[in-house]
Amino acid sequence: MFTDDTAHNAAVNTKAALEGCGHTVTQVGVDTSADVSGTDVSGYDAVVVVRCLDDLAGTIEAAVNQKWITSGASDGPKPLLMAEIDPNHSTGINASAMAAAVGFADRIRFEQNSGTKGRDLNVTDVSHPITAFLGSTGTYQVMVGTNWVGTVPSGDAYAGTSLAVGPAGDTGAGEVQLTAVETGTTLIGGVGTAGARGVLWGNLYAGQTDYSATGKTLLCSIITWLTAPAGGWLLGA
Repeated sequence: MFTDDTAHNAAVNTKAALEGCGHTVTQVGVDTSADVSGTDVSGYDAVVVVRCLDDLAGTIEAAVNQKWITSGASDGPKPLLMAEIDPNHSTGINASAMAAAVGFADRIRFEQNSGTKGRDLNVTDVSHPITAFLGSTGTYQVMVGTNWVGTVPSGDAYAGTSLAVGPAGDTGAGEVQLTAVETGTTLIGGVGTAGARGVLWGNLYAGQTDYSATGKTLLCSIITWLTAPAGGWLLGA
């Protein structure tokens, strides 16, 4: 798991939630000057990026372009879960390449904490394995409190399947907040195709306020889908 600071609450809470699902998590703390292109992710099941947008330039290129789209490990591209991407939020970022790498033409907006931002998620599709456990569409509290959240600005293109949008009352109401990208999906911006499954979840960085019970289950469900065989798990009789 790539984080801006391994002691940051978002990193601590996400690690704890993943461990609660039974996963082993290795954290890699990086900053603006870090070059993680050589970080060996061979043997790991997935790559998770929980980072603040002020300092993600080199890390995103390595963790996304190399380790998800191309064969950044000896055992192939890795499934990817990451939070919001906002290449316009700070300088020094290859905006078109980075946004396109995760399947967005522009960005996922990084919104200020206010009202219910970062706390709730309006699930619009429960036919997908990630959200099926909820049983019905509607607004769910996925974080204990409010914080930062990412949404795709209204009208922007995106790759993959939208599963949830910003809840009513938020600045990003109705904007895509959770999307699942299947292996082989053509990404926006001409940077190729997804080398493995990917999920972008705008609430991920809001984990600074910790996940609710539903949020923890959703996080576990995301990882289960990311790492499942393309045809799904074969269950014995």
